[in-house]
Amino acid sequence: MEHIKLAIKPGSSVSAGLCALCGKKTEPQRPFDLFLHDTQQLVCKSCGEKNAPDLVSLLDYFYKGHYIEPGHEAIESEVSSIKTIAQNMQIENLYMLEQDLFRISRQAYLLRKYVVKQIEKQEGTPPSS
Repeated sequence: MEHIKLAIKPGSSVSAGLCALCGKKTEPQRPFDLFLHDTQQLVCKSCGEKNAPDLVSLLDYFYKGHYIEPGHEAIESEVSSIKTIAQNMQIENLYMLEQDLFRISRQAYLLRKYVVKQIEKQEGTPPSS
């Protein structure tokens, strides 16, 4: 039996399509969906569960309340932060730039740590240190 490779990719279609494996009509999810690996051919959830149950579980986890579309305030805050960093670069204030980069790297570290804990909690595995 041939192993079928699937992948999670950003969804580009807003209209229903046909599953690349079984041919059934399937509604695309946004912003991410399941596709045949190295293609933009949509795969339905049923075929995904048969061929890549871990990917379907990951998408379910994402869509069941763990994904929150960024609000206007969050986007404005990020834009403001990016503008500040750009201004610091323009005036060559290396100390402020260094502080901004340190803050961003710390936030990325904390976010990664949080995501790993959430995945471990869902899978029921003991937390890694």
